[in-house]
Amino acid sequence: MGSVQADNQGIKRRRRRRGAAQKSSGIPAACSASALGKLAHSIEPAIATAISIAKVDIEECALILRHAEDLAAHGRTRLALTHALDVEPRLFETQHLLNAAARLHRVLKETSSGT
Repeated sequence: MGSVQADNQGIKRRRRRRGAAQKSSGIPAACSASALGKLAHSIEPAIATAISIAKVDIEECALILRHAEDLAAHGRTRLALTHALDVEPRLFETQHLLNAAARLHRVLKETSSGT
């Protein structure tokens, strides 16, 4: 029975550490207003750039998928499927890019609200 209690306590400690790590944005809470302004000026263009890149990537994926649809309509399903599957890695990377932009936005929001 003692080992089960020790295991449970270890699990609780790890959860507390993980929760504390998730609450931290990596930005010191006591940033000055000028430092926050500089942070905003560097993060906002990065977010805008990430969104622009994602838009271009998604438009290119849509073009490739339209081409794959045309191929399938003309009976070239194997080639159509090859083109359609070529889009998946790019969409995956685009999703990661958008996730990074969202994380930057959360950091900016957290630091500007003072939490």
